[in-house]
Amino acid sequence: MKNLFGLLFVFFSLSLSANDFELVKKKAEIGDSASQLQLGITYEYAYKNHQEALYWYLKAAEQGLSGAQFLLGVKYYRGMGVLQNYQEALHWYQKAATQGHADAQSHLGLMYSKGEGVLQSQKEAVKWLRRAAGQGHSKAQYHLGTMYYYGKGTLRNNNIAYSWFLLANHNGEEVNLSKFKMNTDINKSQQIAKICLETNYRICE
Repeated sequence: MKNLFGLLFVFFSLSLSANDFELVKKKAEIGDSASQLQLGITYEYAYKNHQEALYWYLKAAEQGLSGAQFLLGVKYYRGMGVLQNYQEALHWYQKAATQGHADAQSHLGLMYSKGEGVLQSQKEAVKWLRRAAGQGHSKAQYHLGTMYYYGKGTLRNNNIAYSWFLLANHNGEEVNLSKFKMNTDINKSQQIAKICLETNYRICE
């Protein structure tokens, strides 16, 4: 649902008429953070102007808007409109993640897992991936499953790993489940996943 909201926000940003664009721009210029974010998205996706997008994302991010903080992190991570800088990406992902932004939590977890811009820590990776997974973030659920499957940052547990793969599949991620069936109690994993969904991700292990 959170990802759907983000997609709808992008869609409406791209659908702005000339008059609406000017109205949003005026609101952004007087400090409205939501308008600053919307303006940044419009510049990035409608006009392909990464530097203007970066400028408005930063304005909104500095006011604490988690969506802008996340998109600013993406800019620095990929080097779009700015020199690639993993430390800056990490900084903005961290700010958004601590506010509960699932995409930022997932990205932050992967940066810790790979040691990008930060000392590698599989335990920190699991911590942030688990938070995103608990919000129904399918990619985080898949990556958390791999952490359990290979015993990175947590004790290896094939059954819990497979349950996260099932949940990721359930939420739209295409996971090759046959790859992870070895030494796994499928029935037990299915039961874990079922309870996890029924408890809204409160009991998943």
